[in-house]
Amino acid sequence: MNGYTMRENLVEKHESGELAQNVEIPEVPSINNWITRFTAKSKKNLFDKIARISHSR
Repeated sequence: MNGYTMRENLVEKHESGELAQNVEIPEVPSINNWITRFTAKSKKNLFDKIARISHSR
């Protein structure tokens, strides 16, 4: 999923009432930054888990 698609999904949920009306939907660059940070953190967590498993053998 990219930032544009995620924003469109959030806008749809906002318009349908699934999100509170006072919620501000972030712009695409902000969402892209979230995705980048989340991906980097997930990769680091996976690497750390693999490293722990490798060291325990």
